[in-house]
Amino acid sequence: MVTRIYTLVAALWALVWMVSCDATIHEYPREAGYREMEVEVALEVHAVLNVDCSIYNEALPRPELTSDMMRVLFYSPQSGRLAAQCFISDKSLTDDGHETLSGRVVLPPGDYTMLAYNFDTEAVRVENVNSLTDIHACTPEIPGTLQARLGGADGVPVFRQPEHLLVCRKQVHVGEDKRKVVIKGEARTVVDTYYLQVRVRGLKYASTARATLSGMSRSNRIGLNERDGEDSKIMFDLTGGTDPRIGEENKEVLCTLFNTFGKTEQASELTVRFDIITSDGTRYVKTLDIEPVFHTEDAIERHWLLIDYVLDIPEPHKPGGGFDPGMTEWDEIHEVIEL
Repeated sequence: MVTRIYTLVAALWALVWMVSCDATIHEYPREAGYREMEVEVALEVHAVLNVDCSIYNEALPRPELTSDMMRVLFYSPQSGRLAAQCFISDKSLTDDGHETLSGRVVLPPGDYTMLAYNFDTEAVRVENVNSLTDIHACTPEIPGTLQARLGGADGVPVFRQPEHLLVCRKQVHVGEDKRKVVIKGEARTVVDTYYLQVRVRGLKYASTARATLSGMSRSNRIGLNERDGEDSKIMFDLTGGTDPRIGEENKEVLCTLFNTFGKTEQASELTVRFDIITSDGTRYVKTLDIEPVFHTEDAIERHWLLIDYVLDIPEPHKPGGGFDPGMTEWDEIHEVIEL
């Protein structure tokens, strides 16, 4: 019993030490001359398309760009290897409304590349942190059974969409003098948010609706700010609604705000596949080539993907329905449409 208590106390002490933001030094011995630095990172979240501006559908909740903790990494510019790290969590608000996180780090004199990112996302994983050129942010693949149902059986994996990852990169010099220095930086998101909308007829017959978008980057090498060029897909749920700007009697739409690491430059295809279940379990599948949509002014300037096509949801054979999340075994109606 006593051994278990000592083990628990030791584990709690290690956690407190980690979060206190004392640096973990990897390449340098601790010796006289180490400098205590103050680190301040402001979260630059203003005027992000489809987050703080250019909202097409005000009924959809806007993604939050915030953080309660950031991980701060310091790399040797010569080797690109991790030299020290800390966690900052003291939050304040600047006069112009920016959230700022701050904390302490102990560093020997020298030059560094500082890389900071928010440490409190659920889906985003940051891997290979020991190397500035290899560190990257990614999301996990969706379960295999769901992959097969949503178009992942063609060998192109389907991933969860990422949350916004706020990243700060900065060159830092730590001098020999004893003057206390404050390292300041700004963190900006490496994730894009898009609004997607498709017109629909028979929305009342739908029970659930999901979409799978191909041609998306699967990760971002945040140390270099480079998107992965390999094709992948992301999955997201759709919401039913109306668009009063449609100049016809039927104004029903399926829509959503979704996040992505970005569109790959050399995507083999750029399609969206809609999977809709009606109230009697019928599966309605439609795949649209939407590469032309990404070249519209709405997509480029405002991140609106407005698909000029009407999905005809079949009337169920038995009564019931309403939008209700869930998956069942379905009959399938499949079509491929080029816009």
